[in-house]
Amino acid sequence: MSDLRDIAVAYAERGWPVHPLQPNSKVPSSAHGCKDATLDVERIAQWWATHPCDNIGLATGHGFDVLDIDDFDVASETLHDLWAAAGSLGGFLADGDEVGPVVHTPSGGLHLYVAVTGFPNNAKRIAGCDWRGVGGYVVGAGSVLGDGGWAWDEHHGADTVIPAAPTWLLEALAPRRARPAAHLPLRPQRAHRRGSDRTRVRKTVDGLVRAVLTSTEGCRNDTFNWACFRLGEHMAAGELEAWEATSAVDALFAAARYVGLDDREIERTLASGLRGAGA
Repeated sequence: MSDLRDIAVAYAERGWPVHPLQPNSKVPSSAHGCKDATLDVERIAQWWATHPCDNIGLATGHGFDVLDIDDFDVASETLHDLWAAAGSLGGFLADGDEVGPVVHTPSGGLHLYVAVTGFPNNAKRIAGCDWRGVGGYVVGAGSVLGDGGWAWDEHHGADTVIPAAPTWLLEALAPRRARPAAHLPLRPQRAHRRGSDRTRVRKTVDGLVRAVLTSTEGCRNDTFNWACFRLGEHMAAGELEAWEATSAVDALFAAARYVGLDDREIERTLASGLRGAGA
């Protein structure tokens, strides 16, 4: 069973914190579960030298987060609806370049790896799926369960670039509170762009949302104002269709709420930023 030790060490060397799970199980075997996750290669090697049959846990919210698809039939319909609401069917489970590392689970599910979002661990926020973020973990590929186990996808293994979580996913994971009735006026845009241009703009909007989500205390207002201004520049330049602009504003709104800004402040900053950029 030295293979499990070698795999666990390799994960730690990637910068992915590791902790042990009980043999042939998803249950942690250490006292504090994923809180015991470490990058200490010597400690990891010693653990598996003593407990060679232990499975491998990977703490999320550090090197990556994971969308854990449990019920594929339910999740496929839910994710399709989310994509449709976002105006695109690209991204996860598609053949595009947005798919990062993928692990196949023994139950027939999938673990889809994305860059850290800052969102906490959460079950069933998206029907058919669990979200593994801050405070959570997933079973690492190479672990075993009965006659099966967790295995990297043939085309999307551990070396695949971990992509940013798309805006539609960030919106779905944001705390579900009713948005105030007031709506910002959005100027309809005509943006006939090639697919590569659309991908570039979508990634830019995703980056603005991530910047707000990862902003630190004392800088959140300034970061949010900057993100609103940058979004306004894209809108004023005609780079977003009306539905794209609305989706982007909603995503920034949700991100600002998540980091603790209040609704009135968010509305004022959005209006100021968009107006200042000429949107």
